[in-house]
Amino acid sequence: MAQPDEYMLGRGEAEEARLKRQIADLAPDSDAQFEKIGINAGERILEVGCGLALASLVGHRRGADITASDCHPLAEGFLGENLRLNAMAPMKYRHGQWSVDAPRPSGRPATGGARVVRGRFDLIIGSDLLYERDDSAALAGFIGRHAAR
Repeated sequence: MAQPDEYMLGRGEAEEARLKRQIADLAPDSDAQFEKIGINAGERILEVGCGLALASLVGHRRGADITASDCHPLAEGFLGENLRLNAMAPMKYRHGQWSVDAPRPSGRPATGGARVVRGRFDLIIGSDLLYERDDSAALAGFIGRHAAR
Protein backbone atom coordinates (compact mmCIF):
# COMPACT_ATOMS: atom_id res chain seq x y z
CA MET A 1 0.00 0.00 0.00
CA ALA A 2 1.28 3.48 -0.87
CA GLN A 3 2.31 5.77 1.94
CA PRO A 4 0.51 9.18 2.05
CA ASP A 5 3.62 10.97 0.78
CA GLU A 6 4.17 8.57 -2.15
CA TYR A 7 2.83 8.99 -5.64
CA MET A 8 0.68 5.86 -5.65
CA LEU A 9 0.29 5.40 -9.40
CA GLY A 10 3.95 4.82 -10.08
CA ARG A 11 6.74 6.78 -11.68
CA GLY A 12 7.62 4.83 -14.81
CA GLU A 13 7.63 6.06 -18.37
CA ALA A 14 4.25 4.42 -19.06
CA GLU A 15 2.65 6.29 -16.14
CA GLU A 16 4.19 9.58 -17.22
CA ALA A 17 2.88 9.04 -20.76
CA ARG A 18 -0.59 8.19 -19.40
CA LEU A 19 -0.79 11.34 -17.29
CA LYS A 20 0.43 13.52 -20.18
CA ARG A 21 -2.25 11.98 -22.45
CA GLN A 22 -4.89 12.59 -19.80
CA ILE A 23 -3.95 16.27 -19.58
CA ALA A 24 -3.79 16.56 -23.38
CA ASP A 25 -7.21 14.90 -23.76
CA LEU A 26 -8.92 17.01 -21.10
CA ALA A 27 -7.14 20.34 -21.58
CA PRO A 28 -9.16 21.44 -24.66
CA ASP A 29 -12.44 20.99 -22.74
CA SER A 30 -11.03 22.79 -19.73
CA ASP A 31 -9.65 25.56 -21.94
CA ALA A 32 -13.10 25.97 -23.49
CA GLN A 33 -14.70 26.21 -20.05
CA PHE A 34 -12.21 28.86 -18.92
CA GLU A 35 -12.90 30.76 -22.15
CA LYS A 36 -16.68 30.60 -21.59
CA ILE A 37 -16.35 31.72 -17.97
CA GLY A 38 -14.37 34.77 -19.07
CA ILE A 39 -11.69 34.77 -16.40
CA ASN A 40 -10.36 38.28 -15.83
CA ALA A 41 -6.79 39.14 -14.87
CA GLY A 42 -6.39 39.42 -11.12
CA GLU A 43 -9.39 37.27 -10.23
CA ARG A 44 -8.69 34.73 -7.51
CA ILE A 45 -9.96 31.23 -8.31
CA LEU A 46 -10.30 28.25 -5.98
CA GLU A 47 -10.76 24.71 -7.25
CA VAL A 48 -12.42 22.56 -4.57
CA GLY A 49 -12.07 18.79 -4.61
CA CYS A 50 -9.31 19.12 -7.22
CA GLY A 51 -8.22 15.45 -7.27
CA LEU A 52 -5.58 15.38 -10.01
CA ALA A 53 -6.10 19.16 -10.37
CA LEU A 54 -6.64 19.14 -14.14
CA ALA A 55 -8.81 22.28 -14.15
CA SER A 56 -6.30 24.04 -11.91
CA LEU A 57 -3.46 23.06 -14.25
CA VAL A 58 -5.30 24.50 -17.24
CA GLY A 59 -6.08 27.72 -15.37
CA HIS A 60 -2.49 27.94 -14.16
CA ARG A 61 -1.22 27.44 -17.72
CA ARG A 62 -3.54 30.26 -18.84
CA GLY A 63 -2.08 32.59 -16.19
CA ALA A 64 -4.97 32.50 -13.72
CA ASP A 65 -4.40 33.14 -10.01
CA ILE A 66 -5.70 29.71 -9.08
CA THR A 67 -5.42 27.68 -5.89
CA ALA A 68 -6.05 23.93 -6.01
CA SER A 69 -7.57 22.34 -2.90
CA ASP A 70 -8.72 18.93 -1.76
CA CYS A 71 -9.17 17.07 1.51
CA HIS A 72 -7.49 13.90 0.25
CA PRO A 73 -3.98 13.51 1.69
CA LEU A 74 -2.50 12.52 -1.70
CA ALA A 75 -3.95 15.37 -3.77
CA GLU A 76 -1.02 17.74 -3.23
CA GLY A 77 1.36 15.03 -4.43
CA PHE A 78 -0.79 14.40 -7.51
CA LEU A 79 -0.67 18.12 -8.31
CA GLY A 80 3.10 18.26 -7.87
CA GLU A 81 3.61 15.25 -10.11
CA ASN A 82 1.33 16.67 -12.80
CA LEU A 83 3.15 20.02 -12.66
CA ARG A 84 6.48 18.19 -13.06
CA LEU A 85 5.24 16.00 -15.93
CA ASN A 86 3.97 19.03 -17.79
CA ALA A 87 7.05 21.17 -17.08
CA MET A 88 4.95 23.81 -15.33
CA ALA A 89 5.96 26.23 -12.61
CA PRO A 90 4.79 25.52 -9.04
CA MET A 91 1.30 26.70 -8.13
CA LYS A 92 -0.71 27.19 -4.96
CA TYR A 93 -2.24 24.23 -3.16
CA ARG A 94 -4.14 24.34 0.13
CA HIS A 95 -5.83 21.62 2.12
CA GLY A 96 -9.58 22.13 1.68
CA GLN A 97 -11.61 20.38 4.36
CA TRP A 98 -15.21 21.52 4.02
CA SER A 99 -16.12 20.92 7.64
CA VAL A 100 -14.61 23.60 9.88
CA ASP A 101 -13.76 21.14 12.65
CA ALA A 102 -12.62 18.21 10.51
CA PRO A 103 -9.04 17.00 11.02
CA ARG A 104 -6.33 17.73 8.47
CA PRO A 105 -3.99 14.94 7.34
CA SER A 106 -1.75 15.90 10.28
CA GLY A 107 -4.62 15.15 12.66
CA ARG A 108 -4.86 18.77 13.85
CA PRO A 109 -8.09 20.71 13.28
CA ALA A 110 -8.29 22.34 9.85
CA THR A 111 -8.74 25.79 11.36
CA GLY A 112 -5.28 25.83 12.99
CA GLY A 113 -2.86 25.37 10.06
CA ALA A 114 -1.19 27.74 7.67
CA ARG A 115 -1.69 25.52 4.59
CA VAL A 116 -5.48 25.36 4.66
CA VAL A 117 -7.80 27.34 2.39
CA ARG A 118 -8.11 30.87 3.74
CA GLY A 119 -9.59 34.08 2.42
CA ARG A 120 -12.13 34.80 -0.26
CA PHE A 121 -12.12 33.95 -3.94
CA ASP A 122 -13.83 35.60 -6.92
CA LEU A 123 -14.64 32.24 -8.48
CA ILE A 124 -14.94 28.78 -6.93
CA ILE A 125 -14.93 25.80 -9.29
CA GLY A 126 -15.29 22.07 -8.79
CA SER A 127 -16.72 18.94 -10.34
CA ASP A 128 -17.82 15.54 -9.10
CA LEU A 129 -17.81 16.72 -5.48
CA LEU A 130 -20.73 15.18 -3.61
CA TYR A 131 -20.24 11.58 -2.53
CA GLU A 132 -21.98 11.47 0.85
CA ARG A 133 -25.41 12.60 2.01
CA ASP A 134 -24.09 15.36 4.30
CA ASP A 135 -21.52 16.73 1.85
CA SER A 136 -23.90 19.28 0.30
CA ALA A 137 -24.40 21.21 3.55
CA ALA A 138 -20.68 21.14 4.38
CA LEU A 139 -19.81 22.23 0.82
CA ALA A 140 -22.36 25.06 0.90
CA GLY A 141 -20.87 26.31 4.17
CA PHE A 142 -17.33 26.09 2.80
CA ILE A 143 -18.31 28.06 -0.32
CA GLY A 144 -20.09 30.63 1.86
CA ARG A 145 -16.92 31.12 3.91
CA HIS A 146 -14.69 31.56 0.84
CA ALA A 147 -16.84 33.24 -1.84
CA ALA A 148 -16.00 36.92 -2.41
CA ARG A 149 -19.57 37.88 -3.21
